[in-house]
Amino acid sequence: MIEQPSICIPYVMNNISKTYINDVFKSLNLGIINKIDCKYKKNYKMIYIHFKEWNSSVKASNIKNKLLNGELIYIIYNSGIWKCSLSIKN
Repeated sequence: MIEQPSICIPYVMNNISKTYINDVFKSLNLGIINKIDCKYKKNYKMIYIHFKEWNSSVKASNIKNKLLNGELIYIIYNSGIWKCSLSIKN
């Protein structure tokens, strides 16, 4: 079992910075972010959020369990919604 699952956001517009993504995820208080990776495509980028440690709160545990069960989660931010899944490249 994956103890510290990573989150994949498969589609993020190129004008959204890593710093902004980090700030959004920090505000969710899911855990300690180890790093954020970007894979650039033609007109967008894919984002991978790697956690050093997930929080043990009910909210963080529910999100972590959804991801591990193959469910999508939706993160609302200022300009829209990110559809997120478990990163299969941990």
